[in-house]
Parts: sequence; structure tokens; C-alpha cells
Amino acid sequence: MTDDRAFRDGIAIGIRALRAERGWTQRELCRRTDLSPAYLSELESGQKDASVDVLNRLAAAFRIRIDQFLWIALLAMLTGEVPGVQRREAALSMVQGLLELDQVNRDEIEDFMEFKRWMQARERPHPRRRRDRTVVDDTEHPEPDFTEDT
Repeated sequence: MTDDRAFRDGIAIGIRALRAERGWTQRELCRRTDLSPAYLSELESGQKDASVDVLNRLAAAFRIRIDQFLWIALLAMLTGEVPGVQRREAALSMVQGLLELDQVNRDEIEDFMEFKRWMQARERPHPRRRRDRTVVDDTEHPEPDFTEDT
């Protein structure tokens, strides 16, 4: 999937989710944004791109800032869904906190994520064995070096 298509899909999922949260029909959102029903339907199905003007109108209708609307679209683009309001705010707060970290702390988080991926890979069943038996094969997933750099 191309980035453009993924972004259109994120916008589409975001619009549908925000509309559903408010209990609005497409007709109600059209009334609030002055968009045609056909165009809104194409936006919600990911068939059309939204201009900055349209994004502003949608954000205003949902009574959120455009950056919040784009954050929702990004979450939808990455996860395929839009989490509830509290989870969206928590995710945004976490990302903002990560951006404020210094390089040493970002490196530690990166090391932790590498370790987590390695552990998850070790827990996968071996492809030649029955699925109900987990096999740890250290030759396929060598242990990463997490020692301190001196």
C-alpha cells in the first residue's frame, strides 16, 4: 500500500470513527461541513484526497483542532482503527514525551524495543513443528548484545 493510499485510508477511518462517536449520520456531517454527500462518501471510503480546506472544515465540525484530527488519522493509518478519546490522548502524550527525551534515553528505549522483538521472535513456534509446541532455536535468533558501551 502506498503512503498516499495509507493516508487516505487513515483519514477515512478517522472521519467514520469521529462521526460514529458523535452518533452523526453522513447527512449530519455534510450539513455541518457543507460538503456534498457524494464527496463525503468518497472521503469515508478512501477514494478521494481531502484538501487542507476540507480537513479544516471536518476538524471544525468535530470541534477539534486540525492537528488533533491529523493525529487521529495517523493512528488510524498505523493501527487500522481509531482508539477512544482517552487512549488517543495517552498516545499523544507518550509521543510528545518521547520527542522530549535526550539521545541517551532514546537509545535505551530503542535497545529495549530490540530486546522485546527478539523475545517475541523466540516465542514463535518453529515452522517445521506442530503449532502447539514452541521451539526455541537460538541459531535463528541470536541473542543481541545489550551490554553497556564503554
